[in-house]
Amino acid sequence: MIRKGTFSKYDYGKLKNMIEYGKFKPPKFDLSRIPKSLPLWMAYGGNDALADITDFQHTLKELQSTPEVIYLENYGHVDFILSLQAKQDLYDPMISFFKSTGKFTSM
Repeated sequence: MIRKGTFSKYDYGKLKNMIEYGKFKPPKFDLSRIPKSLPLWMAYGGNDALADITDFQHTLKELQSTPEVIYLENYGHVDFILSLQAKQDLYDPMISFFKSTGKFTSM
């Protein structure tokens, strides 16, 4: 998205794209095809150089629904996995969201 301004499948280069996708450019993901009725939960960080705020907001605009969103100002891309606070900041709210949909089961 950063270089081309689109949310597309992996760009292998013209030749391999032709083999993989049947066209020179990789196809775009059509986020409008995600059903409005599908509950979505999304999180993003203020220090994420790979998925920055502009890209995240662009993605939100393409969705039909309004997902539940958590913004973590001090989180970078890797912090979502490695932060010592991730359980409280990220995973607890995520689990609460799944439980609230009524479709969460613990095996």
